[in-house]
Amino acid sequence: MAPSIIREEYLISGLQVWTFSHPAATNSTKPVQIDFVLHPRLQSQASYEERVRRILELIYETQDLQFDVVLVTFDLRNHGERLVDVRANQDWKKGNTTHAIDMYSIMEGSAQDVSLLIDYLPSYLYPTGDRHIAEWGVTGISLGGHIVWLLLAYEPRLTLGVTIIGCPSFKSLMTSRAHQSNISISPPYFPVSFLQHLDKTSAEAVPYARKDAQNPFWKDKLLVIAGGKDTLVPWAKCEDYMHNLQVGPEGAKVVSVYADAGHVFTTEMLEETAQFIGSSAAGTLSGRTVQRTIA
Repeated sequence: MAPSIIREEYLISGLQVWTFSHPAATNSTKPVQIDFVLHPRLQSQASYEERVRRILELIYETQDLQFDVVLVTFDLRNHGERLVDVRANQDWKKGNTTHAIDMYSIMEGSAQDVSLLIDYLPSYLYPTGDRHIAEWGVTGISLGGHIVWLLLAYEPRLTLGVTIIGCPSFKSLMTSRAHQSNISISPPYFPVSFLQHLDKTSAEAVPYARKDAQNPFWKDKLLVIAGGKDTLVPWAKCEDYMHNLQVGPEGAKVVSVYADAGHVFTTEMLEETAQFIGSSAAGTLSGRTVQRTIA
């Protein structure tokens, strides 16, 4: 665990929130970029603390920053210190018949938590108003990566996103998993009311392919990291969406498919995440569109 990174703890609306900042930001007057980091399913903010610290270390080691960066974590719903019933986090193979509903409701509820924290964090972090928050961003891994898609689609204050082994096409992803588990796309596994809700609230429900400001991703800066051998969140379930997604000339869209990686968050992926977040804080991201396969 890196001793240089400063962790502070806040209780905000019942949420145990950790913030991570660099000593260089302590007496700084630079504007601030605040980035949430959302952990995977069956993990917690505590289990991801070392990774969060390392991301922040790398940001300050490798970038000439215009903004100071603060990373923020909390336990997703029904995870970590908020765990009520582990069964609700399990899949069909583990006997959870409401897996799809449980997973999406945790995604949607945790996204709402992020919006709430955007409302309140400035009052806790900078109660005298001495620091200006210039940008809000969000990074997520696996389940956290799915949540990033919801947030960028529906929370306009977030303009920077990193989604790692996550998928924007929830219905397509869960339909594929259901077939693998011999589960029918019908009640009780997929109630009609749930499918109707998905059609109205998922990242697929927004005009992500439009080339104007009605597209909620327009001008966003987005990094998508996937594993070429990921069988839990196959790149094939995300590829069409990413191909059609438009961010405009002022946005950035970088897609990195690690050809030999499965459903993992590797050191290389972490380093690319830090580079991308840092580049945003350095003001060097806009206008980039890159899709690459990394051996």
